[in-house]
Amino acid sequence: MHCDVQLYKVLEIQYLRGIEEFDSTSIDINVEMVFRGRQISLRPPLEEIKDRYYKEVKSYTDWPGKVFRGVTGQLDLYQKIGQRNSHYLGRIYSKAEAAFRELEKHVASLGQYAVIPYLSASGIEKQIKSTAEW
Repeated sequence: MHCDVQLYKVLEIQYLRGIEEFDSTSIDINVEMVFRGRQISLRPPLEEIKDRYYKEVKSYTDWPGKVFRGVTGQLDLYQKIGQRNSHYLGRIYSKAEAAFRELEKHVASLGQYAVIPYLSASGIEKQIKSTAEW
């Protein structure tokens, strides 16, 4: 039991470290910005991106109790890591929501360029006179 307690302490420190670095060490989710119906949208949609990300969060928070059994097989001991440190998960969620808001802002900022394919070349030439405007 003593070895399990010592392993628990080490595992808990690594768990907390992982929470701190989760946003930079978690999986990469490839996102494309696509032009569709006169607007720029994300592929996969933002809801699906969030779903993938939060599934990864759940997988991370569950692993000590599901995977690690220690020396004596005391599974319930390691399940407590997530429970005891659940108050730190707010950091993951706040960082994630900030990143999702930033992504939405970026997509919205590019929305003005979505009209370019619908402009006629002759109409543009009449309105733009100098090289700097081009």
